[in-house]
Amino acid sequence: MPERKRTTQELVSKAQKADPEALEALFRKAYPDLLQAARFRLGPELRKRMDTLDLAQAAYQDALQDLPRYHYKGKGSFVRWLLAILENKIRSQLQFFKRKRRDIRREVPILDGSSISSASCSPATKLVAEEDRARLEAAMDQLSEEYRNVIVSRYYLRMSWRDIGEQLGRSEEAAQMLCQRALAKLKQWYSSLG
Repeated sequence: MPERKRTTQELVSKAQKADPEALEALFRKAYPDLLQAARFRLGPELRKRMDTLDLAQAAYQDALQDLPRYHYKGKGSFVRWLLAILENKIRSQLQFFKRKRRDIRREVPILDGSSISSASCSPATKLVAEEDRARLEAAMDQLSEEYRNVIVSRYYLRMSWRDIGEQLGRSEEAAQMLCQRALAKLKQWYSSLG
């Protein structure tokens, strides 16, 4: 008989007691969302200076240190907590790079051949996934900050329309319409880059 799938709440509870299996399962469950949010939340300037994999790992490491103080607050709360830690990391890095002597807006870009590979897939699959990711990142870079933020808030931070509307100073309906326009623009840019 297959083992019952453990809930995030159960995994967090066991991980807080230093259960190595629960820590590993929690990581496998939450880390992909954290990595994806890091990729899309960074603007093009920061992505030139920071590796999204390193950023996601640093945020997860901070979360592990704070895990004993975390309190489960319902479905999705653990991922939202992780993403808030990621946001703080990004804000901190942005402040660091915006200091006058490190202002990334004054730098000349160089070509970078680095790539992020995913584990346990064929070279062809890795290549296609890397090309798709790069294309999506390039399309996200073309969006206005407002469009990029509404997409990240809804699909990576998993915020409700009401919360997004409050964040933007708009109604829920206006937030939904803005997101629809942002997704249409993203699709347009993504298609044009193919």
